[in-house]
Amino acid sequence: MPNNEREAPAPPSHLRAMVQDQGNPEAPENSVTDGPVPKRFPRETGEDIGMGSPVPLSKEAVQVITRLRNMKVSFECKFYMLLISQVLGRR
Repeated sequence: MPNNEREAPAPPSHLRAMVQDQGNPEAPENSVTDGPVPKRFPRETGEDIGMGSPVPLSKEAVQVITRLRNMKVSFECKFYMLLISQVLGRR
């Protein structure tokens, strides 16, 4: 189920030592924000939508695509939680 906690992706094996020393540059806590608002990833905000599109997308189109993506993620999380609870319940 979606929550407000964000975790940066794991670094590749050849960069793990650097990340352990300097910290992960993609981690939300390393972002510049004016307040306690957590950094949102481009997929959540819709910033990545239309990057490969041959025509510019309207603001409304980006909002619809972002909303549909978030609904899909929410549905998938609920589905997998139900599936896990059913599998664990059979043991």
